[in-house]
Amino acid sequence: MSVNVCYYCGEPADSIDHVVPLSLIRQLEDDPEALERVIGKGRIREVDACRDCNHRLSSEYDINLKDRKERLRDRLRSRYLRLLAMPEWTDDDLGELNGWLQGSVIHATAVQAWIMRRLSYEGRATLNGMVIGARQKKSIPALIREAKKRKRVKK
Repeated sequence: MSVNVCYYCGEPADSIDHVVPLSLIRQLEDDPEALERVIGKGRIREVDACRDCNHRLSSEYDINLKDRKERLRDRLRSRYLRLLAMPEWTDDDLGELNGWLQGSVIHATAVQAWIMRRLSYEGRATLNGMVIGARQKKSIPALIREAKKRKRVKK
């Protein structure tokens, strides 16, 4: 069984990020020309994402997927600034520490390595575990229907 992977960080994906937020699609549903400019022909509209990345990106719009990924990385760097600035600890350094302090440093070092892996991930865009290219089949009317349906479900 394959695990869907987050496009942004490589962690297991448990949600779908709408690259063009559904809230924006709903706002533009009465202006098909503006909607066409935002969505664009052949634009990737959804990618697999972990909940953390999806939440951090929220419903903000980015011109392209590359900019969206970079905005997420900026947010992760900001969130984990102190951990990323932590110096490297050698085994000798760790050996000089005792008890809870040693455990805390080991834990922080593991979290730092995890964040570094997330920041350096360069995966391909997938949706439901399948690699996607520059084209998705949903038409603009289908996207509007989906956005309206999700809006009704939230109420």
